[in-house]
Amino acid sequence: MIEFPEMDEARRQAFSGRRFKHELEHRYRSAQRRRFRVLRISLFLILALGFLQAPLYDEKLFKADASLLPLLRMLELGIAAPANLLAAFLTWRSPNQILVQGTQVAAVLVNVFCILAFRYLALNGHMNYDGQMLGIVLLAVTTFGGFRWVRILLATLVFYSLAIAMELYLANDIWDGALQVYALAFMALITGLGAYTQELLTRIAWINGQKTKIMARTDVLTGLSTRFEFNRLFPRLLRQARREQKIIGNG
Repeated sequence: MIEFPEMDEARRQAFSGRRFKHELEHRYRSAQRRRFRVLRISLFLILALGFLQAPLYDEKLFKADASLLPLLRMLELGIAAPANLLAAFLTWRSPNQILVQGTQVAAVLVNVFCILAFRYLALNGHMNYDGQMLGIVLLAVTTFGGFRWVRILLATLVFYSLAIAMELYLANDIWDGALQVYALAFMALITGLGAYTQELLTRIAWINGQKTKIMARTDVLTGLSTRFEFNRLFPRLLRQARREQKIIGNG
């Protein structure tokens, strides 16, 4: 539990959007992973479902060339869908956070790579695919992933820059390309600001929750435990004393 002298500084850090110090930051990130665990699993399952269903409408909806279908199947069923399913499974089952985080990052990169590849093929006249799908996926990752805003910002700068460059250099219709660039630029701005705002608000909410717990359990003036803390701990001590056949007080 955080001590009172650390609380004011930690709250100032939260309101300025800065990282907490050492162990406190680790505890905050652990709380974030628990909070967003179900949302991350759902996100990767939805993305996997989208790629698993894609072969059903590659020809009719995306109007992909027949010669292109083997490549699309490999990207959709051989790479993207397994990557998302693996990320969802490990997020659900694996206790190894390094493995889980690495798989999640890899799955996001695979999704973005496939979307950029589809748009590249569309710009070269092989299929129909809207470039704004990149914005939809990255906004979904930002909203439901709970990842650090710095990582989201870096991904936003890199991938939106690639998408905008493709639109500028490969679009056959200059006006359509300009419209795509305009939409992508606004999506990039919303993604970056949204990621920062979400983390700012979650940091403030978490540190305020920690302060509330401390104030409920410890008297600010004396530093002694409150009646609330006594009522919380006493039944546990009684159960432990019964199990160990020990006396915890004198009559």
